[in-house]
Amino acid sequence: MAVAVLGLTMGAPFLRAISVTDTTGWNAWYNQQGTLITDPFSDQQTGQPADDFVGTTTTAAFQQKAGFLDSDPTNQYIAFRARFGEYNPSGNGGNFSLGIDLTGEGKVNLVMRLNYKGTTGANTSIDFAKPGTGANDAPSTTSWGSFNTPGGLGTLNSNTYSYTAVTDGINIGPVRNNGNPIYSANAWITFAISYANLESAIRSYAAYYVLNGATYTETAGYFSNYSVNDYSGMSFVAFTSTQSNAINQDLLGTSGNTNSSTTFASLGAGSTFLRPGGSPVPEPAAFFQMAGMLGVGFAGVFFKRRRGVRRDAVQAAL
Repeated sequence: MAVAVLGLTMGAPFLRAISVTDTTGWNAWYNQQGTLITDPFSDQQTGQPADDFVGTTTTAAFQQKAGFLDSDPTNQYIAFRARFGEYNPSGNGGNFSLGIDLTGEGKVNLVMRLNYKGTTGANTSIDFAKPGTGANDAPSTTSWGSFNTPGGLGTLNSNTYSYTAVTDGINIGPVRNNGNPIYSANAWITFAISYANLESAIRSYAAYYVLNGATYTETAGYFSNYSVNDYSGMSFVAFTSTQSNAINQDLLGTSGNTNSSTTFASLGAGSTFLRPGGSPVPEPAAFFQMAGMLGVGFAGVFFKRRRGVRRDAVQAAL
């Protein structure tokens, strides 16, 4: 009922047709301090520049949008894209993952992994893992279990996945002594997931933990009625890894710190609370978060207020 009332009162945001090959219309991520999330040059930990997030205040490192895919006009999708240090047709050396915070408390409730390999996408899938029993609010306090691939996400295709060289004429990365870039070109990794598939994964694998004494206890069924819609609020951390159970390459928005106990929010690595299209959820955020949660405990809904964020989101055309 809350979702229907909200839709009638506010009006649904306009969502145009989108594609994973789009070059415009993207909304850049801002952190919870209201600053555009950038990433230092060459700060991934394993010597694989194809897994190194790169971005500046004029060329965003991470962006998202939402709409109906050109190839699927009946279902709504969230599309994510990240800029990496080196374009390598064979792909990266590991995984590209998002930790998803569904309550606005700065804790990862679900891990979504893009298991990708190069330009063809032949082995590309979107997998999900339940977070481990812990604080899940910092690199060293976050863990997760084995990954699962929901039906329909086993193999992505050219409509839902893209790996291409950046063609904006800007090459972000370290330079040689003679001033020429070490890398020949940056890369865009883009993928899309439908609202329905993300909703199903949240209901199946997301977890909410409460600290009881010295241990964390899961609140059973906390997200069992979660609904993904145009107003659903989520925040994210993005990272790459060569291991399936660790953040061991690059954490977007911070230099190193993959073993830090400092919270994602304090590191500047956590995005602000966002709607699927990438626009910030206005305060009071709890009102809009309720539109995405039916039958969920109010303790997780009325989260602390966030600082305001800039609305002049950087576009991909920069």
